[in-house]
Amino acid sequence: MSLLQEIDINRNLTIWPCTRSEDGLIRAIPGERIELAPDDGSIGFFDWLRQSPWASELESCLQCLSETNNGEPLLTTWLELDDFAALGVAATVAGWLKPLETAVARWRANGCALVDFTWFKGTQSTSSPRLS
Repeated sequence: MSLLQEIDINRNLTIWPCTRSEDGLIRAIPGERIELAPDDGSIGFFDWLRQSPWASELESCLQCLSETNNGEPLLTTWLELDDFAALGVAATVAGWLKPLETAVARWRANGCALVDFTWFKGTQSTSSPRLS
């Protein structure tokens, strides 16, 4: 497993709502992703997230499952939709991720079961510093 500190905070965060079929296959819901660039507040959200109670939950399954077409490793983790909704409420109260308020209801109506977070894996110079 990976740690949140391995994420490149200077690159986009992509949040994918996903469905889960009866046979366990997970698929992203087309056209429903949220992409947050550092200028859009993803760095502030990340700083809030890594100090929140959600950090250990997200780290528990954070791993490199894929890479870009250019061979850049991506770190992925996920939450069940209800857990994501709770994280969204906490993030919104903290001033982050206003788009989540309407997205969760729409995703639920589209059969969303879990939410995938995908970040670029950083090098030592781009990853977030360790918390002491």
